[in-house]
Amino acid sequence: MKTTPAQALFKQLRPLIDLLFSTPNPSSIKALLALDGDISDEVRMPITSVTPEQRERLMQAKRNLDQVIETASDKTGNVAYRFVPEN
Repeated sequence: MKTTPAQALFKQLRPLIDLLFSTPNPSSIKALLALDGDISDEVRMPITSVTPEQRERLMQAKRNLDQVIETASDKTGNVAYRFVPEN
């Protein structure tokens, strides 16, 4: 069975999705957005901030995400026009 572009894209995004749900929300999401300086990664009690190890994993995941977006984008912001699934 051939992999569809959507399945291939999801396969690439799955590690990030799993990572974002490895800690209580919203700490991982906020930490990921904070990497670009969009927001602060500050959370209120009883939620705890991500650990330095989790932050490093998020930084790597963001680098991977940036590559996925670049691959899937046609440089005008329209996603998936030139996305070629890995088979």
